[in-house]
Amino acid sequence: MNWNKQSIVKDILAMANTLDGGRIVFGIEDDPVNRVGLTDDQLETFDQEVMKDQIDPYADPDVQFDVSIAEGQDGFRYIVLTIQPFTLLPVICSKGGEDVSAGRIYIRPRGGRPQSREVRSSAELRDILDRSIAANLRRYRELGIVADEDQENEVDEAAAFDAEIEDLA
Repeated sequence: MNWNKQSIVKDILAMANTLDGGRIVFGIEDDPVNRVGLTDDQLETFDQEVMKDQIDPYADPDVQFDVSIAEGQDGFRYIVLTIQPFTLLPVICSKGGEDVSAGRIYIRPRGGRPQSREVRSSAELRDILDRSIAANLRRYRELGIVADEDQENEVDEAAAFDAEIEDLA
């Protein structure tokens, strides 16, 4: 179970487009679930800088993730890959590969069996776009480009007061 970008790139892209990002644990076999851990040689293949260099060509914008080693109560060691959700813009696949196509947006849909797949409906796309718009609005408010609601109310109240006293003069 060495690091293999082709087997996991779609999951990384999809988790970056998920509200809370996600985690992938290496050292656990699927079907049936079996904790096997990783050997020292396998652990060495999970170099974060190398992994980032291999994933970056597939992601626009870049995906942020961290790699850590965890030791279970069973004494086995595992790699935990923690993928951060996108910050401002959804992640689009920018390069085709074994299980991905350029120009596609991958997600982890809510409910059902965990899976990474392309956006299939306007509702799924709307959810991603709404999160992007909200993130950008927060950023614009922090930069002072867009006034927050309290400032807008103060401006409106001041303008209304000025209009009222204008007739008194």
